[in-house]
Amino acid sequence: MTRRDVALLILILLLGGVITTAQKVRRGLSPHLRVEGLEFLEGPLHTFSDTQEAAQAPGGRLTLEAGHGDVEVMTWSEEKVRVEMQKRIHMESEEKAASEVAGFHVEIAKSAEGLLARTTGTRPAGLETRFTVMVPAASALRLIGEDGSVEVRGVKGDILIKTSHGDVEGSDLAGSLEIINDNGAVTLRRVQGPVKIQTAHGDIEASDVGSGADVTSDNGDVTLSRVAGDLRLAHTHGDVSISEAGGAVRLTGRDSEIVMEGIRGPVDLSSEHGSVRLERVGAETKLVVPHCEVTARDIRGNLTVTVQGESLEATSVQGTVKVDSSAGSVRLTDVAGAIEVTGTHTPVEIVRPGSDVTVATSNQEIELTSPSRKGFRLDARSDQGEVESDIDQLHLPSERPSRFAGVVGAGGARYRLSTSHSTISILSARPDSDPDKAD
Repeated sequence: MTRRDVALLILILLLGGVITTAQKVRRGLSPHLRVEGLEFLEGPLHTFSDTQEAAQAPGGRLTLEAGHGDVEVMTWSEEKVRVEMQKRIHMESEEKAASEVAGFHVEIAKSAEGLLARTTGTRPAGLETRFTVMVPAASALRLIGEDGSVEVRGVKGDILIKTSHGDVEGSDLAGSLEIINDNGAVTLRRVQGPVKIQTAHGDIEASDVGSGADVTSDNGDVTLSRVAGDLRLAHTHGDVSISEAGGAVRLTGRDSEIVMEGIRGPVDLSSEHGSVRLERVGAETKLVVPHCEVTARDIRGNLTVTVQGESLEATSVQGTVKVDSSAGSVRLTDVAGAIEVTGTHTPVEIVRPGSDVTVATSNQEIELTSPSRKGFRLDARSDQGEVESDIDQLHLPSERPSRFAGVVGAGGARYRLSTSHSTISILSARPDSDPDKAD
């Protein structure tokens, strides 16, 4: 037997095995199960609908237990609720399909809180459902599902949405909104009432929220813009973007890349591992951010930062700055209030300070550039290091000392600087600095 004959025999055996396996699999599957890429379906897709209506009291609540199926809710001018369930199934014939789904339908009944819509009967295998719901605009809603997307538009009453697998979208809503979604994205536009969101896996995007927001998110990106009230966010694993928030922001995170811009109220942020960038914060800012790289600009209140293992750079702070840093680096520029830095193995650079400066670090250099033109008092000490300056008025000796005290001008500001095993530098200006910004 030649090699060609052997190869042909192997090919025939493999083909026979594939055919046998496919036949066994097909016999073991439900005739209604859809398998992507495999022709196991029996017959074409057939679509049927079941519609129920019931009168709705003004401001009444509709509860929909959707089970498995997408839900779309819209408003109309009628004083009643209409629920249409679309049923889709693959069958050999339309008659067989109609018989299969005939025992599964939707019903609307009165409940203590208003109306309850739900499915009844046995759900056929392979059936897909979609609910289209029309309600008066003032209605309240409770939408409970297991698998399927939810979309709500124009409803003015309070809303609760709970689903396990599916995206949620809401727009032009006036009441309070609570969303509990295990796996799926949440997208909101123009919600006047307070918002509460809890999701385990999925991105969250919300804009133009007229009241506050309370968000818990794991494993997904969060984008919040134009939130009028206070904002609370608990987040892990993903990017966070918050812009144009009108109230206070309280954020706890982990493994998060965080960006905040245009925050009018105070910021209280606690996060570990990731990065933080703040810009245009209108009130006091507190950061506890170990292992996060931090950049802050245009902070109009006091800034307090605890950081470890990463860099901190803050520019244009109108209040005071207090920093506790370990094994990182600190650079502060144009701080109007007093500066206090406590560091371990942390190099510190201060540019154009506007008030008193106190820095205590170890084994790293301290550099203070462009000190106050109104004068300052200097008390600098470097254990087993040295103090240097290019400012003639300090009258440093030619041999750089490890400790030096001196006065320039009226001595208005006071600089207390200490480190070890490194250099303390007091410089008149950096080559790239703007002398017009000095005091």
